[in-house]
Amino acid sequence: MEQTSSAAYPNILVVDYIKKARVASPQLLMKSEQFLNVGYQKLLTFERPGGGFDWWGNGEPLVWLSAYGLQEFSDMSKVYPIDRGIIDRTQGYLMKKMDKDGCWADIGATHGETIASMGNTKLLLTSYVVWSLLDSGYDKNQLKKSIAYIRDNVNTAGDNSYILALAANALAAYDAKDDSTLSVLQKLEKLRKDLPDWRASSYPSKSTSMTYATGDSVTVEATALTALAMIRTGQFTNSVNQSLTYLIKTKAGNGTWGSTSATILALKALVAGMGNVELKDDVLFTIKVNGKEAHRGKVEKAASDVMQTFELKEFKADGANQVAIEVNGETPLMYQIVGRHFEPWKKEVVQKESTLEVAVEYDRTKLSTKDMLKAKATLKYTGKIPTYMVMIDLGIAPGFTVDPGDFAEMVGKKQIMKFSVTERTVTMYLGDVKPGDVLTFEYVLRPKYPLRARTPASVAYEYYTPSNRVEARPVELIVEDKK
Repeated sequence: MEQTSSAAYPNILVVDYIKKARVASPQLLMKSEQFLNVGYQKLLTFERPGGGFDWWGNGEPLVWLSAYGLQEFSDMSKVYPIDRGIIDRTQGYLMKKMDKDGCWADIGATHGETIASMGNTKLLLTSYVVWSLLDSGYDKNQLKKSIAYIRDNVNTAGDNSYILALAANALAAYDAKDDSTLSVLQKLEKLRKDLPDWRASSYPSKSTSMTYATGDSVTVEATALTALAMIRTGQFTNSVNQSLTYLIKTKAGNGTWGSTSATILALKALVAGMGNVELKDDVLFTIKVNGKEAHRGKVEKAASDVMQTFELKEFKADGANQVAIEVNGETPLMYQIVGRHFEPWKKEVVQKESTLEVAVEYDRTKLSTKDMLKAKATLKYTGKIPTYMVMIDLGIAPGFTVDPGDFAEMVGKKQIMKFSVTERTVTMYLGDVKPGDVLTFEYVLRPKYPLRARTPASVAYEYYTPSNRVEARPVELIVEDKK
């Protein structure tokens, strides 16, 4: 479900943005809604009998994943017509799982070590579920015990900004103006990390998030969550603006924030924060590359939130390049410069330290068009605690096809949880990986015609902490014609 949401949830937020900003043509809105409908139909397949959701649509539902699904369908219902029954059933499932003290304590589908690194999991999960229920329109009077628990125990979160931010959202959804809500946000303010060069702020967290994110990914989540709660109160305007600036500055060149959860929360915060900063007038700008004018344009006041993109490839020079943006006066507008380049593999490649190792071996590098090429991918995990979801993207060499049956057999043997195949890549979802695991996957490639080509790099990474990734060196393959 989580992987399906990686495409579906951003589409919900895109449609929300389009309708709020009124910046799209009817054709673009229609296309976005078509994508949204496809995601809606796929997400329905993960609901379990009696309500709730699980990872693959065939197991016991999980509390936190069901709360995640509730948020997703609730947000979808605001921009697209859906069956309200799925929201009612999910709310019913979550309430059935509530303990007598008004709390939820069973994270589920994870490991003791990971749970320990999350901090106070009872406070964490209760805050998340309450936030999801309230945002989906559930009767707040049924959650008085839950709110009382959060208020009474929020101090146990210490300096865990991620849990504090979840608690703040639950309390803000219940009563954004209550002193308890403002008190939690004031605690978060003491944990704020200012980045003067960016004119931005973040709320770093050293814990593991509910989606098993660590490092930069959980800091993005905590910062986005903090901004969402602050926006709801109508206060902390400066902190909100600086948090949104941080989110914009940390966006990757591909338009995401690495993990699915970080991307969704960042987008939710940015959409919620629309209108916080307005232009006083139209802004004229000039883009220069190495001192020469590349583009001249204007940002109109009425359409200041419409992104403009410019290709600067034709203006680049060998070596270092300088890009400057000149505007007429001060402006709060943000910009991002993205560079892409190809760099051939060197004989000696020093990869950054990682808990993952991946290699792909072939039974030969020279073959005929009548031969089959046997491949074996090997993954080693050296982390000290288990990780729930490791992905491997196997590169398929140009001119070769892969047999999906090999990977379907791996699913049947429970070597992998799921796979998807494109012309250039096979993506394998491994599921639970433990310290010391050495996993091998054998498959067959078939050449279509004579060629000489290098395989794309195969990549292994943690789904929830994508910065922990490694690549396998490409291999040159030669295929000769055999009549």
